Amino acid sequence: MNIKNKYIFFSSSRFGVWVLRKIIKKAPPLFVITKKPKPKGRKKQLELNVIAEFCLKKKIPFFYYEDSLEILKNYNIEFALLAGFGKILKKEILDLFPKGILGIHPSLLPDLKGPSPIQFTILENKEPGVTLFLLDENIDNGPILKQEKINIEKDFYYDELEKELGLLGGKVFLETIQDYLDGKLEPQAQKKEGSYTKKIEKNDAKITKLDSAELAYRKIRAFCIEPIAWIEIRINSTNKMLQIYKSKKIKENVIKSWIKGKEINKILKKEGEKFIPQILFLKNQTMLVLNDGILLLEKVQLEGKKIMSGKEFFNGYYNKKIEIV
Repeated sequence: MNIKNKYIFFSSSRFGVWVLRKIIKKAPPLFVITKKPKPKGRKKQLELNVIAEFCLKKKIPFFYYEDSLEILKNYNIEFALLAGFGKILKKEILDLFPKGILGIHPSLLPDLKGPSPIQFTILENKEPGVTLFLLDENIDNGPILKQEKINIEKDFYYDELEKELGLLGGKVFLETIQDYLDGKLEPQAQKKEGSYTKKIEKNDAKITKLDSAELAYRKIRAFCIEPIAWIEIRINSTNKMLQIYKSKKIKENVIKSWIKGKEINKILKKEGEKFIPQILFLKNQTMLVLNDGILLLEKVQLEGKKIMSGKEFFNGYYNKKIEIV
């Protein structure tokens, strides 16, 4: 059976764009349903979401969810696909499709249900993967058709993992949909309750003096798009927010090799076996020292300033008194 232009795609997110990029050549949807534009910025101008922009670029018809019920009633469509939609579908819409609505979720369900699975995959160091499942009236709760994992070869940042999972989700859909429609694939109920993620807020991205270097590194990677990991610092008695877009772990031995012949304990300060948290300037580099490790800051933005490299931050602030609040 050829499914080209015979199903509907629901999405409003970057993750959905990557899914659509993967499936659009072999199995383009009849049209896309997305969320209405929201006012943004100081002028509160309406701004299309990334899916709507992609549809305009690729000349794919799209409609807004708020208007979709009456539109969908005019079509006899067997199934729909949803990925990163960000809204719970009404029962009236779920009931319109005889073969149901298939969802692509960027985690291995039943783990990490809810709105922020990619961020929590990074934060909790979970095995990344996607699940193709059938939607029901509960959140990410329906029976599973197929799952596939990603082999981890690097420390993914959010945007990198989102792309990988979106493309993988599209691949899983293309490989699975025909068997499902032909009745050769039986959906399997989720065997346990699993875990739920929450909506990310600004304070979730805050790095504190009590955080381990590993947790701080995960926050930087998980929140590299939004809300951006940040730490509060005091510069010459003024408190400022320092956002950290990119970093990498650096070993204590590397620091020691940079300061041969100097008194290392005066530069890399410790209390017992633990480092004293600080912003460390050394070798034209900016580092964040936490109690159990060190991060080299590669891309930062000080409150009220432009985005800059760690080296540029060093050049502007190495001679100022900086404390972590």
